[in-house]
Amino acid sequence: MRIRIRSATVFGDSGQALGPLSLELYPGLIGLIGPNGSGKSRLIKLLAHVVPINSGSIGYELDGVPLSPFQARKESGYVPQEIAIYERFTVREYLAYIAGIKFLGSEEADNTVAELGGFMEIAPLLDRKMGELSVGQQRLAMIAQSMIGSPKFLFLDEPFNNLDVRQRDRLLELLFVVSRQAIVLVSNHIVEEMSGYNQTIAMRDGMIAEISPYV
Repeated sequence: MRIRIRSATVFGDSGQALGPLSLELYPGLIGLIGPNGSGKSRLIKLLAHVVPINSGSIGYELDGVPLSPFQARKESGYVPQEIAIYERFTVREYLAYIAGIKFLGSEEADNTVAELGGFMEIAPLLDRKMGELSVGQQRLAMIAQSMIGSPKFLFLDEPFNNLDVRQRDRLLELLFVVSRQAIVLVSNHIVEEMSGYNQTIAMRDGMIAEISPYV
């Protein structure tokens, strides 16, 4: 399992926003750090297929086999930094909708709820509308949707925002478990919370500034 980035460049509204950068990611829990505006969110959006690449290439592999763009998207999960929800959907409807976008049946959403319902405290929220939830509860629902289908590539942009201490601890524990069989890239402005991560990547001015040895 691998993601290989080669000379990737992304342009924003005001010019070049990312790169050129080259990077290889392997299974494990990987922390992405850097000051505001350093390019963390842009890199995560690029990897999660939210923004297009302007030059260079990104390759996703499973068991040594290159994936098509469609396959890579199907195997990816994404949590944006901003809260992005459908307020009139119940949490159950929201998860089923995301499963459909991934070309998965509602059974996959049910499986995710069964696996994470108690651990992430999603089960009691299933029949409540997203717009009625607290920001922290909305964040939990967004994290749950990212894990539908057990993706092999998981990208989370500041997922600990709006969570209380207990929820943050539980999420971190969950990410460690998931990262045993997936590439999990997490941005977090609190560097101290990245203790025990397999690797950290520091960004500055849209470039890779430093990469810690993989543990």
